[in-house]
Amino acid sequence: MKTYLILHHTAKRTSNDTSHQFDSVNTSHKNRWNGATLSKMGFYGGYHYLIERDGTVGQFRGEEEVGAHTVQQSMNYKAIGVSFAGNMSEQLLTNEQVLSAVDLINDIKSRGGAENIAGHRDYKPTQCPGKTIPQDEWQYLLDRYKDIKEDENKHNLEDWEVEPWEEMIDIGVFTDNTIPNEIPDNATLGVYMSRLKKAIIKELTK
Repeated sequence: MKTYLILHHTAKRTSNDTSHQFDSVNTSHKNRWNGATLSKMGFYGGYHYLIERDGTVGQFRGEEEVGAHTVQQSMNYKAIGVSFAGNMSEQLLTNEQVLSAVDLINDIKSRGGAENIAGHRDYKPTQCPGKTIPQDEWQYLLDRYKDIKEDENKHNLEDWEVEPWEEMIDIGVFTDNTIPNEIPDNATLGVYMSRLKKAIIKELTK
């Protein structure tokens, strides 16, 4: 498993967030390298994965295959290339792209890969993966992922429930920003009560 993962963008702005670029990237890369990038999966895209604006994840080549995305430092041999559809020097990643990217990368991490995550610009003088993505790309994705999930949870709450839920997050009763969607079992309830007890004691001893 490759321990490096490099983030890119296609640098081509889409007319809307439902248009896919998989086919156009595949054709472009086929023409650019005269068909030399043909993968075992039958595609020519030099990236291993492409994340569309609507969050759809397309795969051009197996993770073990040599890529055609970062020639510097032989990273085509060492790194999995993940590209975002769109021009992220002019537009932001969509929420769907962020969610898909974090889920994909975490899956790769769970299989022993992607220990080192960087942008194309870390290996070449370029804006890629785009100026709207900060230099610490992975932390940015994680922060946005967390914010998106919190917003999703708030939308599932009645207005009167939002403030108590946020307070429970703040004092550490809930630690994963996820609203329990069913009655917790006794073990989980015990954990919640223990955390709440500690928070109360801490407040009383201030």
